[in-house]
Amino acid sequence: EGADAAILCDGVAALKPEAWQALAPGRTHTVLNLHLAPPSEFTQDTEAVHDGKQVIALLQERVGSEHLHTLDAHGLAMQHQGDAILSNMVMLGHAWQRGAIPVSADALEQAITLNGVAVDANLRAFRLGRLSAWRPDALQETLHAAGNDDLAAETLGEILARHRKALEAYQDSAYAQRHVQTITRLSSAERRVFPDRPPRLAIAAARSLYRLMAIKDEYEVARLYTDGRFRRQLEEQFEGPFTLSYHMAPPLLARKDPHTGRPRKITLGPWLEPVMRILAQGRRVRGTPFDVFGWQRERRMERQVLREFEALLADICEQLTADNHATALALAELPGMLRGFGPVKEANLQRYNTEMARLRPVFEKGRRVPTVLRRAHS
Repeated sequence: EGADAAILCDGVAALKPEAWQALAPGRTHTVLNLHLAPPSEFTQDTEAVHDGKQVIALLQERVGSEHLHTLDAHGLAMQHQGDAILSNMVMLGHAWQRGAIPVSADALEQAITLNGVAVDANLRAFRLGRLSAWRPDALQETLHAAGNDDLAAETLGEILARHRKALEAYQDSAYAQRHVQTITRLSSAERRVFPDRPPRLAIAAARSLYRLMAIKDEYEVARLYTDGRFRRQLEEQFEGPFTLSYHMAPPLLARKDPHTGRPRKITLGPWLEPVMRILAQGRRVRGTPFDVFGWQRERRMERQVLREFEALLADICEQLTADNHATALALAELPGMLRGFGPVKEANLQRYNTEMARLRPVFEKGRRVPTVLRRAHS
């Protein structure tokens, strides 16, 4: 069709000057991944959002609607292959099927094979992308047949089982049981009030309590990097020897930016991995007097918030009624506000405390909170 090229991109990257200038009106085919991933500024502004519809409108105006092809490549890769990194290969297959890649499918598959990295997974992802352009209805039929069309319908029991397993790895079985017992009591209180309704309050509280109990502190970051899964993913996705560098802002080592006051990340070499293996074993002292990281202001704040939230859930168990259930649900969702690290988290804590101070008296008085005042913090 005389296209100059096919641009495979996410919406935010497509609007950057270097990508925007490459889009020739009426000539360039653009395959757009609809998945909205958190942008880099999300680390400093946890409320940062991007308007996906506006991005699509801008691209349609630039290249023309007939040259803009959209799909949720991230969702397809996760649903059908369980690995979001394959979304780029899904997009390549989609672009080829749309006639935007002037190379034969055999040549592309041969290149994938010769590359020698996760060959089977990449070939399946490429063909999945082709199918998403040719027969998207067939993909939906496959999902329905597999029973995966409603991944969000997780029961409270399934949530608690997943949280128990994760918290046992995070700390120990006693820590995990603390979570399960708290939510089980709350679930019983909710059933007394609404015996025939889904346990929305218990589910919201379970997710919020888990968020507060499984913070990504130094021990947890070290465990996630060294428990073997991260290394296996690297070996599956990259061939040959490689060297790792870690960009972190460790306490006592990272200097503060003189303009923002935020810790600056520093680059640490491969020597950090054995250090993290040792650090990961130190999670047993988390929260004890021997926890050297626990004396940081942020860690003390996190423990205080956890204690206060557990006390709140205990009060809800005792005082829950049909009239204050909606307010209790709003309170249970509040920890979703506590995102980010360092100064970002501190700023969100102020908002959290303000909302807590506003809603707590409403709950205790047993009044209903208007629906418009509830916010989706989870």
